Amino acid sequence: MEFFISIACGVLTGLISSFLVWWYLYCHLSPKIEFSKKISKRPSKSRGCKFSYQFRLQNSRSRNAFNVQLKAQVVFPNFPAAGVRNLYPIPLDSDSWVYLPPGNDGRKGVFLELDNDDFRGIFRTKHFFPEDVKKNASDGTLFLEDVLGVTKNSHVRIRAIATHGTSTAMNVFCVQYALKDITESKFKKGSLEVENGN
Repeated sequence: MEFFISIACGVLTGLISSFLVWWYLYCHLSPKIEFSKKISKRPSKSRGCKFSYQFRLQNSRSRNAFNVQLKAQVVFPNFPAAGVRNLYPIPLDSDSWVYLPPGNDGRKGVFLELDNDDFRGIFRTKHFFPEDVKKNASDGTLFLEDVLGVTKNSHVRIRAIATHGTSTAMNVFCVQYALKDITESKFKKGSLEVENGN
C-alpha cells in the first residue's frame, strides 16, 4: 500500500512541478503585447483620403520582447456569399522590431497604409465590391470606413508574434477592430487610450 501511495505522490508532485514551470515560463517570462482599444483617425495632408489611421501597441511585461512581427488583415465574413470569407493583407508603416522594451519605451504607434497600390488594387479589380468603394480605391481616396462598410461584421485583424530572449517562449496576440472602433480622437500622451477615455 505504501508503494502505491509513494507512486501517487510522485506523480502528483511531478504534475504540480510541471504546471509551475509552465506557469512561470508562459505566464511570467513570455512577452505580452497589448493593443489600443481604438483606431485613431486624424487629419493628414499626405494621405489620399486626407486622414491617417493609427493603432498603438506596447510590451506590458517587465522584460524585452524580441523578434516582434506584426501582420494586419481586413476580414470580410460571409462575403461575397454566405459561407465565404475573404481576407486581404493591409500594409503597415512598421511591422517588425528586433526588440520592444517594456513600458513606455516599448509603445509604438502603427499606421495602416491604405494608399498602398497593391491594397487599393484589391478594391479596384474585384468585381464584388461596391461601386463607390471601387471608385475611391481608383481615385486614391479610400477610407477605412469604406473598407469596413463593405459587409456586416467586417473587421481589421492585427496579429503580433513576440519571443522572450532568455527562455525563447513565444506568444501570439490578436486584436480586432470594427467600424465602431474608429474614433477621431487622438491618443493620450504616453497611453494606449484616446482622449475621450475609450
